[in-house]
Amino acid sequence: MSQARSPQQHPGRITVTYLEIADPRRIEPPTHPRPSGLVTREVSDPAVNRDMYRDVGSDYHWTDRLVWGDRQWKAWSDRVETRVLELDQVAIGYFEIESDSRAAKIAIFGLLGDFHGRGLGGHSLTLALERAFEVGPRIWLTTCSLDGPNALPNYLKRGLEVFREEERQWSG
Repeated sequence: MSQARSPQQHPGRITVTYLEIADPRRIEPPTHPRPSGLVTREVSDPAVNRDMYRDVGSDYHWTDRLVWGDRQWKAWSDRVETRVLELDQVAIGYFEIESDSRAAKIAIFGLLGDFHGRGLGGHSLTLALERAFEVGPRIWLTTCSLDGPNALPNYLKRGLEVFREEERQWSG
């Protein structure tokens, strides 16, 4: 059953929070058992990036990429590692990882709306962090005040620490 949610109102200013974790041993998985059918699957299809970005971000003002054409989606998809989160072979969300020799950035992480509130976010983020540590020695990501109310608490519970916050004018 889908949780009833309404899109957030257009804000004037947003808070952007930068978080990091530099030791995989600091990842704190949820205390409840991970569902046995929760896995990630790597994909290399720009249409998946586009569709997941639109569907996952629809309630959170993820709009900057919606104007991209096929070439931009292809260039982006070629640049990042994209993994679809699946529960019993059903897509529930996704994440994208950008990496270089110094760090891996979780560029996007999110669940589809029908899977919010089911206790899957912590386990899904744990999977994303574990994968990111396979490709980079330090992991970082950003969240903002437009994201869901559980985003920042989930990041903090998994062991990420805030290293910067900034206020910005929202231009979405």
